[in-house]
Amino acid sequence: NALSWNWIFWTLSWISLLMFLCVYFGTPHTPLPKPNPKMHISWRGLLYWSFGLALLFGALDIGERVHWFDSPAFAALLIAGLFLVLITILRRHQDPNPLIALPFLRDRSTILLAVVLFAFRLFLLSTALLIPQFLAGVEGLRDEQVGPLLSIVAVLQFGLAWVVAFALRAVNARLLMAAGFATIGVTAFLCSHLSAAWAPNTFIPYAVLFAAGESFAMLGMVGALVLQVIGSGAVSTTGKPQRPADVLTF
Repeated sequence: NALSWNWIFWTLSWISLLMFLCVYFGTPHTPLPKPNPKMHISWRGLLYWSFGLALLFGALDIGERVHWFDSPAFAALLIAGLFLVLITILRRHQDPNPLIALPFLRDRSTILLAVVLFAFRLFLLSTALLIPQFLAGVEGLRDEQVGPLLSIVAVLQFGLAWVVAFALRAVNARLLMAAGFATIGVTAFLCSHLSAAWAPNTFIPYAVLFAAGESFAMLGMVGALVLQVIGSGAVSTTGKPQRPADVLTF
């Protein structure tokens, strides 16, 4: 009660610094390649692409709240994002970046993992959006009443992450990912029978199932991504990049 809502974002900023340290000390240090004066590298296409995706993400994020095209802000973000993405494509044909090897992404496994990653982002809405909105809109609960239920999900996912991480040593990452998505699917089917007569405590077992499914699906998916980079030959089993352009593209 003593802290304002602004501290939510300050907490995330400190956690991001901790993640930076984990990446810095956990990633093997490899010598940088010598620059090739004959190689012309253009960063403008990547800059256009990054801003374009950021604007599109912002448009989709606020679309539901501002009633989509009824809002000038949504229309402006969407049009600007699509324009920058189009400029990126034209820039790619005019001045290709040698650090990006788009044919590398045509692999069937890479495309399937991209679809899985997109689907997982939607599945996260089950605990982050659907359950809180149901409890607030149908049951009329306030945020501080919904919070304890969501905290169960957070605590379980933190604990299950360690279990799944150790399980990856003995079980194929794809099997763990499949088990996680299957758990999410079964839980979503069970939750499709919700009604206004349900009490908030009824959500606890389903929130637990969602937490377990999301933990297994996410870490299994990360393991599958790493295996795909190694299996494609872009990175050796020792972690040394064999084809840096393919790694950057991936």
